[in-house]
Amino acid sequence: MVEEHEGILEAAARELSEETGFAAADLRLVGQTWLASYATHRRYAVLATGCRRVGEQRLDQDEFSEVATMTLGEFVSHLRTGQLTDVDIAWMCVDRMTPWPIDEAAIG
Repeated sequence: MVEEHEGILEAAARELSEETGFAAADLRLVGQTWLASYATHRRYAVLATGCRRVGEQRLDQDEFSEVATMTLGEFVSHLRTGQLTDVDIAWMCVDRMTPWPIDEAAIG
């Protein structure tokens, strides 16, 4: 959630730290979409690269998140399983990381 006093990339850095305990060397806004076709709430796709663990997760009481590290190929395979929420946001980031069409051999 982007707070009133912060920009999109600031919010992304804060959320990354809170929800994963990681910090990114670089954050890049790669897209935006709507929560639903009838909604006015925007969701932003921010690609975080050069990530490293800097602390522990600090989840709100009603949040749950499991941190997993994987290769790009493993991540694309995970996207294809349907077990991930916000797949549209994830594909926006993958799109910025790889040339199209995706070379299956290049991502594993």
